[in-house]
Parts: sequence; C-alpha cells; structure tokens
Amino acid sequence: MSKEEAMAAYVAEMKKVAQKIIDTVPMDETTEEMFQYFEPLYEVIHDMPRPPEAFFKRKKGAKQVSSISYT
Repeated sequence: MSKEEAMAAYVAEMKKVAQKIIDTVPMDETTEEMFQYFEPLYEVIHDMPRPPEAFFKRKKGAKQVSSISYT
C-alpha cells in the first residue's frame, strides 16, 4: 500500500467513525464538547460527516457567552 493509499484509507475510516458517532450519539449539550475534536478535521476534510448545522450554531452561541471576561 502506498503512502497516498494509506492516507486515503485512514481518512475513509475517520469518516465512517464520525458518521457512526453522529448516528448513535444524541445531539444535546452533553455531546457538544465531543465534537470540538472533529473541528480541525472539518477544515481539511470538506466531506467529513457533520452533525446538523443547528448544533454548531448553538455551540457557537454558548462559546460566546462563556468567553466574556468579568475583570
């Protein structure tokens, strides 16, 4: 197996795992943190399975609130 074939197989496996997580894990506040680990992959693997867009909008709104400084 060439380097390119190995990388393609690895990416294909990551896509399968991401889809399995999306299909089996409930999309609620408790799973929001889990998807932060996938965010770098979404930037480089454009067809990586993703949760619904509303999930990310809710997450971004929560991030904005938590980043407020009270100093």
